[in-house]
Parts: sequence; structure tokens; C-alpha cells
Amino acid sequence: MSAIHALDNTFADCKEGLHLSKGAAYDKALPVPNLALKASATASSIYDRTYLPQFACDGSFVSGGWSSKGTPGETPWLQLDLGAAHALARVEVVLRQDIDQPVTRRNFQVLASTTPDFADPIVLGSQGETALAHRATWSADLTVKTPFRYLRVVKTAPEYFFVAEVRAFANEARQEKPK
Repeated sequence: MSAIHALDNTFADCKEGLHLSKGAAYDKALPVPNLALKASATASSIYDRTYLPQFACDGSFVSGGWSSKGTPGETPWLQLDLGAAHALARVEVVLRQDIDQPVTRRNFQVLASTTPDFADPIVLGSQGETALAHRATWSADLTVKTPFRYLRVVKTAPEYFFVAEVRAFANEARQEKPK
């Protein structure tokens, strides 16, 4: 269904003359545009007003992101409404960049749904018990042909969660046109 990757968000080998704002990522292989950019976002909980859900789809993974409250027993989630259904080619979850918190880089799934209640979701990919490297980006290249409107990044264990940015890219040849 998908290929899972961990990217390190560094540009040491980049030789091209790129003009990027601080913290912006560039990957020539990515389809554009980012469908999650400025998406409507909700979450199971919010740590405080500094880490609101919409900060995880604002285009900057350096300026912050969304943080769960960290309530004991909670399996927090962040949900995005892409505005229309799309056949997704790739999904990325940029994890915390400013602080090394391994707990935020493990035990999560990325789900997709055609309905906002996630009554019948599909798992696009997951990260198990092993934490990704600090400043990593989790990604999945997808082969699912079903168009989805909603994405949810959810913890699979009752742990604190921080998501710096979610990015989603459509396979334009299979994209459903908004009505």
C-alpha cells in the first residue's frame, strides 16, 4: 500500500540555488501543491494557545506546530479537512524540530477517511515503538486509489503528541474534481 520513509530535514547536499524561507523544505520528487496547507484543522486536545491545530498546516515547521494536552490515558489526534476528496500520492508528518522529545516521534498512525467522523478509516501508514530521529519527517508514498477528504494523525499509545507540520500531495491524474 505504501512506502514509509524518514527524512532528516537537512540540506547539506543541496547544490541548487534555492530560495526558501527559514525551515522550508524542498524535495524535487514531491508532487505539488501541498493539499494540507491552510487546511481546516481540529484536535482531540490542545496544550495551550501557542500550539493550536492550525499551526500544523501553516507551511512552517520551524515556527511551532500542534501539541496535545498530554492528559493521562488520552490517545491524542490531529485531523485535517483537505476541502475536497483527493487520491493521495504522498503524506508527510514533520515531527518536532526545536526540542528532542522521542515520545512524540513514535506510536502513531496516519489515517484517511471520506467522512469527518472517521467511521470507516483506512491506515495510510504508521510508526511503531521505535522513535524516529530528532528533526525527522515521517512520510508514506501511497498507492491507494480511493480519494479521501480527511486526514488524521493519531497516537496509538496514551502519550503526549507534537506535530510540527502535516503535508499531503495528490496524484493529480486520479484527483477528484470538487463539485
